[in-house]
Amino acid sequence: VIALDGNLIITRTIKVGEDAVTGIARLGARLAIVDRTGHFLFVDADLTSIVSCESVAGNLEGLEWDPHEKRLLCWGFHGKEWMLYDALSKEELARVPCGGGHRLWSYSPLNQRLTYLRDRQLRVVPMPRVDTLQTALHGLEVRTVQCLEHGFLVTGGEDGALILSRQSDFSVLHRVLFPAAVKAIALTGKNRL
Repeated sequence: VIALDGNLIITRTIKVGEDAVTGIARLGARLAIVDRTGHFLFVDADLTSIVSCESVAGNLEGLEWDPHEKRLLCWGFHGKEWMLYDALSKEELARVPCGGGHRLWSYSPLNQRLTYLRDRQLRVVPMPRVDTLQTALHGLEVRTVQCLEHGFLVTGGEDGALILSRQSDFSVLHRVLFPAAVKAIALTGKNRL
C-alpha cells in the first residue's frame, strides 16, 4: 500500500477466498475485506494477524462501513435478487427481485438507492431506513433446531455456530463457535445438550 505522500506503508499478500476482492472497509483498528463469493476476512489494520473469517450466501459486489448507523454494509446478489446485508449483526436489511447480477446495476450507499436496467427501463429503488427486516441467527444455512422447555431454542448451522435463543423474539442468549458445521444437536436428559 502506498500513502498519498508516496511513502510505502505496508506490503503483504492476503488471500480472502477464491474470487476477486470486491470491497475493503476500515473499522477502527481492523480491516474488513470481502470477495465476490461472500468470504469475509477481518484483519488487524497493520495486516499482521487475521482476526476472523466468515461467509455470506450470495455474490457480493461491495462493502462499506456506515459510521452513523454502526453497520458494515455489503451488497450483491443471491440468485435473481439483489440483497443488502449488515455483516456485523448478520441482518438482512433489504432484498429486491431485480432479475440477477447479469444486468446493468449500481448501488449508492450514500444515497441508499439501487438502480438497475430491466425490460429496457431504468428502475430506481430507494432503500427504506429500517432497523431490521430479518434477524439472522446464522450467517449460513441452519442445519439443526431443537426446541427446549420454557421457550428456548437451540440452532446449529453451516457457519459452525451453536446458538441458544428465545423463541419469542430470537434474541441470542449464548453463542459457541466450532471449527466445522453443526449438523446435529442431541439432548441428554432434561434440556442438556
